[in-house]
Amino acid sequence: EKKNYYSLSKTRAEKLAWDISKMEGCPFKLCVMNPCLIFGPMLPGQTHLNTSCMVILRFVTGDVKEIKRECMNIVDVRDVARAHVLAALQPEDWKGWGNRFLLVANETSPMTRDIVDILRSSPRLSDEQKSQLATQESEEIPLPVMGVIPPYQTKFDLKKSLSPNSEGGLGLEKYIGTEEMVNGSVKSLLENGFDAMHHYTLTQ
Repeated sequence: EKKNYYSLSKTRAEKLAWDISKMEGCPFKLCVMNPCLIFGPMLPGQTHLNTSCMVILRFVTGDVKEIKRECMNIVDVRDVARAHVLAALQPEDWKGWGNRFLLVANETSPMTRDIVDILRSSPRLSDEQKSQLATQESEEIPLPVMGVIPPYQTKFDLKKSLSPNSEGGLGLEKYIGTEEMVNGSVKSLLENGFDAMHHYTLTQ
C-alpha cells in the first residue's frame, strides 16, 4: 500500500523465518535481531555508500537544509555484529531463543539536532565542511516513525539486550555511545572517499 518494499521485504523474511522455526523437526533455534538505523565505521575500502552512512553524509554536504525536530533511534554496527555473534554462540537451553531483540544504543534517543552538534564539534571535519551543516531547526513536527510523537524523546528498555545470557539476555553489557558511532561514521566516510552525494545510488 505504501510501496515501502524495503521494510516489506524485511517483515516477510522474518515472518518466514519464524514459520520455519515452528515446523516439526526444524533443525535450528531462532531469535531475531532488530536493529534501528545503523551508524558506525564502514569496511575499509568499501566501494558502495550504504543508506545508513548516507544519512550522515547528507548533513556534511549541506544537503540537509533544516534540522528535523525528531528523534534518531540509532545503534553502532559493531554492536549489531556483536549481538549476532553472542546469540549464535548460545546453547540450546538458552532462555533467549524465541525472542526478538531490539538493538538501540540509547535509553533516550538523541534528537537530530544532537547528531548535528556532534558533527559540528567533530575533529574529523574541516571548517568548510562544518560550515555546510544546517543550523535552522524545522518548525514542522514530522509523523512518528518509531516511538512517541516528535519532538518528545523516545525511551527504550534495554534490559533484554544488555542483561546476562543466564537471564535470557544477549549479554551485550554496554552499547557504544552516540558520539563515538557518529565520529566513526564520519571517519570511515572520508577515508573511503565518500564526500559527495553522487556516490549514493540505489542501483549499486
